[in-house]
Amino acid sequence: LSSQPPQAQFTAQGFDGITDVVGNSMDGNADDTAQGSPIDDYLWSFGTSNEVKLTPPSIEITVPDATAGDGQSNRPLDENVSATFDGLMQASTFRSDAAYIVPSGKDETDPDTFWFFVGMELLTSDSMPVQPGDVAVKAQLFMKHRPYLPSGLLVDDLNYYDPFLLSDLQDAYQNCFNPASSKGVCNGSPNCCNNESTGQSCAFTP
Repeated sequence: LSSQPPQAQFTAQGFDGITDVVGNSMDGNADDTAQGSPIDDYLWSFGTSNEVKLTPPSIEITVPDATAGDGQSNRPLDENVSATFDGLMQASTFRSDAAYIVPSGKDETDPDTFWFFVGMELLTSDSMPVQPGDVAVKAQLFMKHRPYLPSGLLVDDLNYYDPFLLSDLQDAYQNCFNPASSKGVCNGSPNCCNNESTGQSCAFTP
């Protein structure tokens, strides 16, 4: 410690211990006094099992609803796209080349004007955002974006927005998401394409 506790000593490599944003040293033993190492070292241990999790992550719910013909039209122009997974996901795989929105239609003629970014929120078992003291058990992918453009009344005046989630997305155990899997009508089948079981690859048009 420096001559003015609880401030850590600043060296050429930075502070010589863990500090907050204003340089206060960590109080590892929670006695309201920063005393430095070894008294304020914070230690803990944990164990692992030999169980290997190989089950790929699956989506529980999406916004807008991904069910064909259900909830696809008349969405709020600033509504985020989201997909709630059934377990914890690896945030580093939530990239814009693995999850993205493709705009099309009468007014969406320049894709360079449509921006979006991908993020992740941790959820409880009740699908609520985690708060201090909560245990995260699942993750939600979200895509914030430039407001959608309003559509006209005629078919030729419609604007469309298609979200894509690719198999590059991984859970915390590095299991890849399979967009063609299903726990519903296609349960047990290799792939589920448009709610139909198939052993073939699903057609995909980005």
